[in-house]
Amino acid sequence: NFDVMRLVYSLLTYVTTTNTLSGTAGIELVPGEGPMIGSVNGPANVFLVKEALRVFFEEQNEDGLWDKGQPIYKSFRRTGRNVGNAFVFATDTVGSLLEALPADYFRPHMTALEKTLSWIEAHQVVEVIPNYCDPISLKCYGRSLRGWASPHLTPDTSAQAWSTAQTITCICRMRKVVRQLMHDDVLAEFGGISNP
Repeated sequence: NFDVMRLVYSLLTYVTTTNTLSGTAGIELVPGEGPMIGSVNGPANVFLVKEALRVFFEEQNEDGLWDKGQPIYKSFRRTGRNVGNAFVFATDTVGSLLEALPADYFRPHMTALEKTLSWIEAHQVVEVIPNYCDPISLKCYGRSLRGWASPHLTPDTSAQAWSTAQTITCICRMRKVVRQLMHDDVLAEFGGISNP
C-alpha cells in the first residue's frame, strides 16, 4: 500500500542525514590517521532525490494537496482530541522539502507548487472576534483573525495556530525558492555571474 507521505518523509530523513554526515564517518584503520580514502560518506544521490520528488508531485491531487496518508500517531489518551491532527498537513511537507532541497530541484514542479499556493489562497479562514454585536441587525464587529486549518480536521474548525504557522512557513520558503530560480534565470539570460 503506497503512502506518498511516508515516501517524502523518508526522502527528507535521507537528505538531512546524508547532508549532516557527508565527509564524515569513514573507516579509520590506523588510529589518528583519519578515514581511508573512499570510505567517507558522500553527498545524497541526486538522481534518487529528484526521482522521489517527481513521484511526490505526481501524486498531488487536483486541489493542490495530497492524500492524507497514514496517521503519524494512532493513540488518543484523552477525549476531545481531533483525529485530523494525527495526519500530516501538506503545507508542512512542502515547506520542509523547500527548505531541505536546492531550489533548482523544484524547477520541473513549478505548476505543482502553484496548485498548492492556489489551495492556500482559497482556504484562508477569516474569523471575527467580536467586540460588539448589534442586537437589531445581528451583525458583530471586532478584530478579524486570518489563518488556516488542516483539511484533515472537521469542516467547522476555525483557524489553528499550528497549521497557520506551517502554512506561512511554506509560503515563505516557496517565495525564497521562486526568487532564487528567477535570480538564476536572469543571470543566465544576461550572462551574469552570482557573487557568493
